[in-house]
Amino acid sequence: MKKLFCLLVIILLNNILFSQNETILRSGTPMLMEEALKDSEKMLVLAQLEAFTQEFIANKQSRSIEATYIIPLVVHVIHNYDNENISYEQVDNALNRLNEDFQGLNDDLTTVIDVFTDIIGSPGFQFRLATKDPDGNCTYGVNRVASPMTSNANSLEIMSLANWDDQKYINIYIVRSFQESQSSAAAFAVNPGSGSEEYGDYIFFRY
Repeated sequence: MKKLFCLLVIILLNNILFSQNETILRSGTPMLMEEALKDSEKMLVLAQLEAFTQEFIANKQSRSIEATYIIPLVVHVIHNYDNENISYEQVDNALNRLNEDFQGLNDDLTTVIDVFTDIIGSPGFQFRLATKDPDGNCTYGVNRVASPMTSNANSLEIMSLANWDDQKYINIYIVRSFQESQSSAAAFAVNPGSGSEEYGDYIFFRY
């Protein structure tokens, strides 16, 4: 799951699925990557991920998908009772778009550049909202937390409010706005293994 996480980051950040701001499309991920590359352990994880990715691409003709793997997501909606408290319908629509893109069912498939056209196809996995929370209780996969920290949000402070085991779930956070260092970004994320030591890997979106 950790290796597939990087694919999710690419699609989410390119489509800005949850963001309502059409003019700000810059990703804040490069800044986080610069920080990660200062850590030797995280550099090793990234090198291993790159090697895995290259091997996967090289063996694309021989790989066989016999089952569909489910990758559970949890969307933490951090809100202060305003528009950033997005609806279940908005979450569902974003997830449907994500799965359509991976299955090659998106309307703009013809815009894929030539160098990537030969690897279009079903990847053998699907993203779904989690149906069980970390305590084993039933959930819709959307975790709403009311907090004024949704404005000028600091990622570590937000993750201290809500975080599920990143070995079992992909944590996605929706906030109203980012702190100044990320204020011009629509979204940011970390590559697998380069996230917080305490909270693991994550994806953040601003409303």
